[in-house]
Amino acid sequence: MAIIFISSFVFTVDAYGSFAQTLASTVCCALVALLIAHVLNRRPGRNAFLVLLVAIGLGVRIGWILFNQAPPRSDFLFLYEAAREAASGKFDFAESAYFTSFPYQLGFTMYEAMIIRIFGDSLVALKVIGAAFNMGTAVILYFTGARLFNETCGRIASCFYAFYLPNILMCSVLTNQHLSVFLFFLGCSLLLKRRGSLLSWLWAGLAIGAGQLIRPIGVVYIVGIVLFAMLEVWKKLREGRRRKAWRQAGMLVAMIGIYAAIQWAANVSLHNAGVTQHALSDGDKYWKFMVGLNADANGGLEQRGCAVRERLCVRR
Repeated sequence: MAIIFISSFVFTVDAYGSFAQTLASTVCCALVALLIAHVLNRRPGRNAFLVLLVAIGLGVRIGWILFNQAPPRSDFLFLYEAAREAASGKFDFAESAYFTSFPYQLGFTMYEAMIIRIFGDSLVALKVIGAAFNMGTAVILYFTGARLFNETCGRIASCFYAFYLPNILMCSVLTNQHLSVFLFFLGCSLLLKRRGSLLSWLWAGLAIGAGQLIRPIGVVYIVGIVLFAMLEVWKKLREGRRRKAWRQAGMLVAMIGIYAAIQWAANVSLHNAGVTQHALSDGDKYWKFMVGLNADANGGLEQRGCAVRERLCVRR
């Protein structure tokens, strides 16, 4: 959550062009969220709170989507056009330079294609479904906070997420972060709910594995879970509870196995369907480093960087 908040704040500063304006808007949103959480915490019960939270949060997001009908641009436009082709059964786009360089984008593209096949070629439908997943994350935060701490903490956390301005504004963009964050948080929530249940570990592996297909940062969550589980195993071994320690390690291995199986199944399915012959983990390994470390271009990939990238790809 801290990483998401910091990155969102930085992006908002860049959009506003003013640190003071961004800070002021963030504080105002925080105060509004606290006020809403305070009112909701004193008045309705759990079910009523969730209904109000989802109704207000989703209503605000849909209103913003209808008010700001921003057309997709750049990568979002490319992925959307590819999804439209995939929905009609054409997969020539997968051999374009973009998808051979970044094959991991195929996961989100196929997801968008599925939505288009079901609801038709509608940008509003794609954005509203993304907004629903965004609100789903707020609901997960509520249950997680209430379970780990108390009801008030759960309500405050969910309200902060639901009414944090960048989360609302991003709902008008065809981004992969809404679904992926929902799946990653769902996996973590399952583990926090029932750490001693093998079924929870398997479902967590499934959720995080699916999130990895949408946005390839699942390994970060896997590493965090591995470190957490290893501490649990070490603690149990020190206390002499060897059977429980090895059971914990076994559940961790099972979760990683499910996660890996999801990646393998996705690759095999795309290969057999004739979509691509590239693995989702293939592609350009240098681009993110070149962009992130390019201070002269303010984090952008300029012509000189493109030439270096081409030389590295040829050597590879």
